Order: sequence, then C-alpha cells, then structure tokens
Amino acid sequence: MAITHIKQLCGHLTEHNLLGPGPERARWEAWLRSVVCNACNHEQARRDAATMATLNDLPELTGEARRVDWAVCIRAGKLADFEALTADYLRTAQQAVAAGKATEEIIAKGLETARAAAAKALQQTDAEWWVARDGWTAREILKEMVGR
Repeated sequence: MAITHIKQLCGHLTEHNLLGPGPERARWEAWLRSVVCNACNHEQARRDAATMATLNDLPELTGEARRVDWAVCIRAGKLADFEALTADYLRTAQQAVAAGKATEEIIAKGLETARAAAAKALQQTDAEWWVARDGWTAREILKEMVGR
C-alpha cells in the first residue's frame, strides 16, 4: 500500500492509495497526473448539466441543495438517454416500415407518445423525483410517464 499525493491536471493535490507492483503504481500515478481530480470532474459535470438545462429551457429543480446538484446531472443524462432511445426507435421503425411490418401512421403515433412522455418527465421539478429514478432506464421513465 502506497499513499501518494499527486498533483493532477487541474492543479489540485490529491491523495491516492496506489496498489500493485512498482511499475503498475507508476502507470497509475502518470495517469492521475494527466486527468483532473474527481471534484473538478464533478463540478464540470454540474456546469455541463446546468448549461444543457438552460439550452433546453428546462425548469429549475427544487429541493435540498445537495439533491438538486445530483438531480441536475441525472436529468441531463436522462435527456441524452431519451434522445438516444428516440433515435433508436426511428431506426427500428424505418426498418419495420420498409419490411411492411408497420405503417407510417403507427410509427408517428409511437414517436408522438414517446416525445410527450419525455417532455412530461423533463418538466418534473422535484430533485428527489430524479434522484429516486437515478438507476432507471429511459424506457422505464417513459413508461411511467405514459401511465400517468
């Protein structure tokens, strides 16, 4: 066990417990010097999430400050997940239409339902609501919104 203080890319001095043989510890130390510390990484994620919320005109979250910080990041991730799920749905739907297994009208209705459910979810302002769904998939959240 080797407790080491390392100056990371952001300039912060951080303490790490580097394990393993000498060459492996040296590799870890070199890598840690090349990246920002966890605190800076989390702060950047919060700033990115806040920017995403502003760009997408999402409502401000309410609740305990620590929970709001966490929920903003969760919501940003879920927005990206909703967009990826929608893109995947469109690819699959186009293949189904081409194969004659679905009609454009059915696809449009499904897409409209998914987008409405995502919009409904993204309007949730209670930070605790987002924190409670941190481990949920985008599909699970959309299903919940359709059921409301």
